[in-house]
Formats: sequence, C-alpha cells, structure tokens
Amino acid sequence: MPNVVLRPSQIYFLHDSIDCRFQDKTDMLDTFRQLLYKEINPTAIQPIAVFDKNDKLWVYAGNRRLYLFRKLEQLGVVEYITAWRVQKVDPDKWAKRNTTNNGGRSVSIRNAPQFEDKMQKIVREWKSKKRTEMKKLQDSKKIKTTSVPRTTNKSDSSSHQVDLNKEQRSLTGSAHISPKYTNYQATGSTDRIITPRQYIPYQPPAVTPSTRTYHHTVTMPDPVSSSDRNTRETNVKSRFSRKCCCISAVVLAVLIAVLILVLWLIL
Repeated sequence: MPNVVLRPSQIYFLHDSIDCRFQDKTDMLDTFRQLLYKEINPTAIQPIAVFDKNDKLWVYAGNRRLYLFRKLEQLGVVEYITAWRVQKVDPDKWAKRNTTNNGGRSVSIRNAPQFEDKMQKIVREWKSKKRTEMKKLQDSKKIKTTSVPRTTNKSDSSSHQVDLNKEQRSLTGSAHISPKYTNYQATGSTDRIITPRQYIPYQPPAVTPSTRTYHHTVTMPDPVSSSDRNTRETNVKSRFSRKCCCISAVVLAVLIAVLILVLWLIL
C-alpha cells in the first residue's frame, strides 16, 4: 500500500458514528489532549487507510483517528498526515462498513453524551495556556529591548534653575539671562551660559621657544670666523696653483721628448 500525504479535511468518513474509545480501550479525549499539547507526535499513531471511490478518498480504517486529526487541523496543530492508500477492497466488506448518511462529512460519538463539551473545555484550557505563554514571551522581549525612562522631578529642576541664575549673576554681574542662551539642561554646568551681548574671542595658546618640544636631533655647524674663512680660501688657491704647475711641467716634458725623437729621426 503506497503512502500518500493528505489534509485530514480531504478524507471522508465511512461510518455514521464512532465509539469514544479506541480498540485498546484508550479514551479519545486523552489522546486528543496529548496530541494538542504535543506530548506525542502524530507520526507515532498508526496511519489511516484510505480508498479512492467516486472521486473521493474514503477512510477504510481509522475513523476515530480521522476525527481527532480533523479537530487538530481546525486548531492549526496538524496540517498534513500520512495515509495508506488501499488499491482494492472487498465489495461486501465495503457495503458493511459504509454506514454514513451525510456523504462522510461528519460522524457522531457513541457512549459519550458530553464528549463535545469535554473536548471544548480541553481546547479552552489549551488556548488560555497558549495566550499566557505568548504574553510572557512578549513581556520578556520588552524587558530586554526597552530601556528604563529617565524621570525628572519638576521641583528639583526649578530649584536647580534658581541656584544656577544666582551663580551666573554672581559671576557676570547681570541681573537677567535670556532663556534662549541658556544651555544648562544639555551640559549641566554654567560654562556655556552667556548673555546676548557677551562675546568671547578665540585666543590661540601662545607658543614660546622654551615650550617647544623637538622629537628629533638637529646638528648645527660650528660658526666660522672671517680669518678662518680667508685662510681656507688661500689654501684652496694654493692647491689649485700647484695642480696647474704640475700639469704644465708634464706637458712641457712631453713636448721636449717629442722634439728629441723628431731630431733623432732626421739626423
């Protein structure tokens, strides 16, 4: 039997009524509560057997399970279930099991007069618990993301303003300070409180040679006197003259050698 994934609302009941207990004597309400609170997984329950007939999928075995899954689908707990598709059924067994009188849209519960009321009570308790958990989660998020607002006492701020005005009058000698030039609420001090006509020009700090700090060493040449300068110039000139005399002597010696060689060749 191949498996198919279906919505519980796509499957039709085959019986007109079902018992309030399973074949193992387990109460349907207990199983519904466990599925609702996710104490058991829907996949742990034996799959429903379905049969395709007259373009409808009928439950061939598992009407009680289908009833619970439909209720869970209405509450948004279960969306799809896995079912077994029966390929062929016995016509006699089909006629015996097919007792629905409303086209398989709904069934009634036997041996439980207040079954629906008990199920609605379970649903109300579950919804109330869910709302409480969501509220706690939202409150915890608000505590993490919301900062505590700063409260200001009006009487304290007015007394602070009076003390501040007295201090300013004692410093500047003025009897009144315009509010638009008052910035004590932003800074909390009297450094930035000025009168409308008061002007404080900017004065750059004076820098003296004694206050300068050098981060590298500068080597300055020693001072040279005029006599030393003349001596150095004389030495340079004498060196140049000696070089010129040496060059002239070399050139003269070469010329004399050339002349002697020419005379020797002629004679």
